[in-house]
Amino acid sequence: MLNLRKYSRELNGFTLIELLVTIAIIALLASILFPVFGKAREKARQTTCTNNLKQISTALMLYAQDCVRSRNECGCGGCERRRQE
Repeated sequence: MLNLRKYSRELNGFTLIELLVTIAIIALLASILFPVFGKAREKARQTTCTNNLKQISTALMLYAQDCVRSRNECGCGGCERRRQE
């Protein structure tokens, strides 16, 4: 004959201990991974900052080149005096 108590106990689902152990393992894995994500985020910020500085320097160089070209092509003579001073 079948023991109904044995089978009914197996069908109830997870025990409290099993759930707590699972939550503890997930929390442990999360605590290991959070610093890794923080470092990756900081590296992304550094890369963004470096890219922004490069774009600013490129814009300044282009502006300076245009400024020199426009002064050389000006022909007013005032630009020549300012360069010599």
